[in-house]
Amino acid sequence: MLDLSEAIRLNPNDYRAYYNRGCACGRSGDRSCAVRDFSDSLKRNPTNAQAYLNRGIAYHQLDRQQAAIADLQKAVEYFAQQGETQTSDTFIYYSGLFRRRCINAG
Repeated sequence: MLDLSEAIRLNPNDYRAYYNRGCACGRSGDRSCAVRDFSDSLKRNPTNAQAYLNRGIAYHQLDRQQAAIADLQKAVEYFAQQGETQTSDTFIYYSGLFRRRCINAG
């Protein structure tokens, strides 16, 4: 992760460096760090469907279901716009599961 932090220091507008560091944070189990870096990536590239997907998963793992649903819906929207219909259909299904879980818990 040090290399990614250095890449961000050298080019703080590179959305890919934030995205990749978010992935590294997620793999290491630091979901809050992952959310923060995916958010920073999305500030720089707000149509990155994969960043919405990954941040939604991190939110879900942090038990922030409403935020997870919102991000999964954005991911579906942008995947569909990019022609990724199979991916879009898959995440519509998962978004429905998260929504039902929130309703049942609330």
